[in-house]
Amino acid sequence: MVTMIFIIALACYIAPAASAHAPAGTPTCSKQPEMRPSPASRRFVAPSVDAYIADITPKFSNPALAQLFANTLPNTLDTTVFFTPAAGSSSANRNSTAATATATSLRGQPSSASAKMQRRPEPLTATPEDTFIVTGDINAMWQRDSTNQVLPYLKWASTSSRLQALFRGLIRRLCANMLQDPYANAFSRSATATPSPVSQSTLHFFKIFIFCTFIST
Repeated sequence: MVTMIFIIALACYIAPAASAHAPAGTPTCSKQPEMRPSPASRRFVAPSVDAYIADITPKFSNPALAQLFANTLPNTLDTTVFFTPAAGSSSANRNSTAATATATSLRGQPSSASAKMQRRPEPLTATPEDTFIVTGDINAMWQRDSTNQVLPYLKWASTSSRLQALFRGLIRRLCANMLQDPYANAFSRSATATPSPVSQSTLHFFKIFIFCTFIST
């Protein structure tokens, strides 16, 4: 059965590749719509990033690629950042949440040893920044992915106090996650948060995958 499925899949792949294609011409790109949230709905605003987009997009020869770039570069800031500024800070973002959340590993509650490590006193100056970044199809933060998602913004970190605060909060959150559970790779935003339920279609797919793996061994 597995051999038959493989042969059918291979035939479906070879058939289009064997057919003749039209001669290569000038690359084209379909028109791209404006996909950014409205300014009032953006989760985090970095004026330096917006200014760069406004400056660079007119230089694109292809307007569709320019719009695609304008949609994608700020997407992490627009849609995935939950930023809590430091108490008393003047850099508070109007779309940020009201209080710092406590990270919770998706593996479960922290051990007593890691919980003790988390209770180390914070500096007496102010409650520090906190940055939680949603990095998947559930409301959770992956250590690796959240780091990679903000790498494009390092370009402006040296001159943007808002991005500096975002990075400080993210580094603090990543460290807290590691102290809580060094073996977990994804964390919830708070102790009361729960991952989104897995869809029935996803469960059905994994059942089929496990079944095919079983009969092929």
